[in-house]
Amino acid sequence: MGASAPRGTVFELTLPGANGTSSVQKEYFEEHIRLTSQRISVHSQKTLSRLLEENGIDPNGDAISLVYDLNPAMLTASVSEGSKLVLPTILTDLQQEDNEFHPPRVPFTLIVDSKLKTQLQDDLNNLQPRDFDRLVTRQDRKRVQNYLTGIADYAHLFTGRTLPASRRMLNQVRAEVSKVVFVFSGARAEKTKLAPDDIEQVHAIFSDLENKVSALKTGNGDVLVTVRTWDGHHTKFPVSWCVMYG
Repeated sequence: MGASAPRGTVFELTLPGANGTSSVQKEYFEEHIRLTSQRISVHSQKTLSRLLEENGIDPNGDAISLVYDLNPAMLTASVSEGSKLVLPTILTDLQQEDNEFHPPRVPFTLIVDSKLKTQLQDDLNNLQPRDFDRLVTRQDRKRVQNYLTGIADYAHLFTGRTLPASRRMLNQVRAEVSKVVFVFSGARAEKTKLAPDDIEQVHAIFSDLENKVSALKTGNGDVLVTVRTWDGHHTKFPVSWCVMYG
């Protein structure tokens, strides 16, 4: 057995299909269940989803994102024979006593950064300004509204457990949503309408979120996505590798 989950990772466990974790479940998990990590050698080619299930974890996007935190150089959805990697692992108190690993019969659902995702959802609730028509000229309303709708749709995908988004990416998405809200707040404070530069910033955020989601869904590993910073320059940052699973 290896170390626990990466430092800074905030996680919780629940059973598949359960609507959250009850206080009784939480107390039981804390006393009898531990999330740790295990370094393994793969003896035959397998998918990452299968490997997670064999370690007692439901292969959702949160679990897969944790695998990439543990294995930052991992760039493939299919793990070849002879590969070595670190996997999150569910360990019961009985297994801790006899030093033997047998995964739970029912895989646990790993939930990562739920508080951060809740904060992102709260931010999205403020994305659509009530005084939209007053802040946007008539000729710009349709395309700006399309940008806002797209931003909300893309950002909403990060609030669930479908995309294997890292904490770093979640913070980026939240910052972008906050920037859109700030653009409208600025126009409101100045009692004016969105300027062309403001609309370009909203468009840039829409495009960046579109690129993020596309990269995570298609599984292009080690991708550099170009994003526009708010001073008009461009920067690049790595996008997490995605594993598609049924």
